[in-house]
Parts: sequence; structure tokens; C-alpha cells
Amino acid sequence: MKNESLNAQAEKVLHTVAKKYSFINNRAIKPWQAWLSIGLLLGIAGGVFYMANSNFQVEGGFAAWRRVDPAPVSAPVELPKEDSLETDDSGASGANIALRRYYSSSKKDTWATIETPAGFVFQRVLGYLLTSYAPDTVRLMDCFAPPTNDHFISFNTLCDDQTVVRTLGWIWSIPKPRAVPLYRCFDSVTKDYSVSTQTDCEGLGKNELTLGYIGQ
Repeated sequence: MKNESLNAQAEKVLHTVAKKYSFINNRAIKPWQAWLSIGLLLGIAGGVFYMANSNFQVEGGFAAWRRVDPAPVSAPVELPKEDSLETDDSGASGANIALRRYYSSSKKDTWATIETPAGFVFQRVLGYLLTSYAPDTVRLMDCFAPPTNDHFISFNTLCDDQTVVRTLGWIWSIPKPRAVPLYRCFDSVTKDYSVSTQTDCEGLGKNELTLGYIGQ
């Protein structure tokens, strides 16, 4: 009975101590000290992760980290303004339209125009005309002569009293960079007018006159 009484008293004392203390590695510490230690550890851990998410990168837990420099910011690319785009005065850039030469063997007619005529076979691109007036340019007209069933080009807006087909565009009246002479040619046998950028008219007839300088 005496031994049982002593055992009961010992258990009561241990229970009282357990309420007031915690044991770590067989060392008794008070509960508020244990919570303080846990809070400090959580604070340190939070600080490390904050640095990792800003300028630091954690490697292998809390024990090691290295600084990560922010990525360099690229300088903005400045686009050219519309009025600063390079152009030239040859008629080969900017507002221009191609002058093409076609031929119909059945009609014995050579036609230089800006449209694609039905029944004619394409031969070549002669160059590029401006689509509006500019200084040092002259207007070219697309004309048709019913008596000879022939298409021709003229400076005259009334097509020399023949049929007006359309305005072709404007050609330089003086030499310009990247522009070549455009000649009007005439075959006296077939009564066919044509145009060429070659002085010999490519064998299409006699060189009559220079219409102007067409952009290439």
C-alpha cells in the first residue's frame, strides 16, 4: 500500500510538470519558450522565401541561395514615320502604274496600255507611269484610230480627234534617275503604232519621237 501511494504521488508530480514544461532532447522548457522558438523559425523561413521571390533564388533549402539579377529591359524600337519613308522621282516607287505592251496577230495591232486587253498577247513591261501630275511630267493618252484599227499613244487629251480610250498616266519630260527614254514607233507597211524603250524600236518600225522618260 505504501508503494502504491508513492507511485500515485510521483505520477501526480509528473503530470503537473508536463502541463508547465515541454521536453526537447530531454531538456525541460516552458511552453511559451517553445512557441517563441517556433515563431522565430517561421519568421526566418518567411524572410528567406521573400528574398527568393524578389531578387534571390533559393537552392537546396534554406542553407544556400544566390542573387538573380533582373532581366535587362530592351530599348523600344522606333518605327519610321510615314513622311520619312524614302522615295525617288523616277516613277518606279510611290504612286505609279505599269505600262505593258501587247500584240494581236489577227488585228496586226500593237497596244501599249495599263489594262489587260482581251484577244491580245502580252509582250513586256515598258516601265512605270505616275498616276497623278508632278512637276516636269506630261500626260499620256491611250487612243484608238478606227480608220486603221490601230491603238496609239498621244500627248493630246483629245487623241488627235480620234477615239479616247483612257488616260494612261504621267511620264517625265526630262531625264531622271532610274528612268529611260520611251519612243513612239511607226510601221509604215502595217500602219501600226507601237512604243519601245530601245532606239531601234525593236524592229517594230521607225523611231518617230521621244514620248518622255519612263521609270524602271
